[in-house]
Amino acid sequence: MTGTGEKGFAQKEDGFTLKDKTTAKDESISLMKQGYVQAYVDFFYITTETTPSEIEPSKQLQEEYKLNKRKKKRFEHTEQNLKTLSECLMSAEDFHRKGQTEQCLEQYKKVAIDFQGKDDYETASYFYKKCLDFSIEDGIIKGEAEAYKGLGICEEKVLNIFYAMNHMETALEKAEEGSLEDLEKQISKDLVRVYQTIAI
Repeated sequence: MTGTGEKGFAQKEDGFTLKDKTTAKDESISLMKQGYVQAYVDFFYITTETTPSEIEPSKQLQEEYKLNKRKKKRFEHTEQNLKTLSECLMSAEDFHRKGQTEQCLEQYKKVAIDFQGKDDYETASYFYKKCLDFSIEDGIIKGEAEAYKGLGICEEKVLNIFYAMNHMETALEKAEEGSLEDLEKQISKDLVRVYQTIAI
């Protein structure tokens, strides 16, 4: 451990500073005070690294994690990151309350994509599943197609190639059902890549 241990000073114990911890706590309290229960839950999951996953990394990937051949980028507890995350989650909850599901999906998709960029596909899958559930609930075909596509990519990245194929095939069916030509093309490219991996 380094630093003075006083508030505002860098204190290296688990990779974060004392000031950053206080900021995370303050953001959590603020979400609860404002009545954002779901945003609070999701914020807590992310900042404590306890987000429930919708996917199970393959044994091969788990071994690579153990051997440090692969690593996830941790969510950095900077003040800016925490504020951006809490605002995104609040916006999603606001849109959901108002019945503006498409806008809600966009907010959750942003979070999912951010965690994909950190190679944290388990957390990304949690938010894609939220998108899928809300899309099914409100009959938004585009949302379903995009969510299945996202889940497929997450499964592909954790080396569950057959699960990836199943999700992407469902995504393509949904895109075709909704006559979403641009999305069909994107999903088809992903599917070709997955089929090639299976063939190899």
